[in-house]
Amino acid sequence: MMPKNGYNYRLKASLEQALSVLGDSSKQILMFYMAEHYGISFDDRECSIGEIEAVLKGVLGSGSSIITERMYKELQSLPE
Repeated sequence: MMPKNGYNYRLKASLEQALSVLGDSSKQILMFYMAEHYGISFDDRECSIGEIEAVLKGVLGSGSSIITERMYKELQSLPE
């Protein structure tokens, strides 16, 4: 498991914060779906922003840009 200041921790925290706009249940379902069907894992291996963007676009279509924009803002606001 990465330390709290690790890249994966920051990436996961920013994604979760961005997905909060969908509501807690939807966020949990989408995080689970991403892990189970696309192998997006923040604990087992390093994942990239590109992988997350591709999955979100596949699931949400063009509406994924709302989430990815929020994710980038959250990621920039988190300390390294």
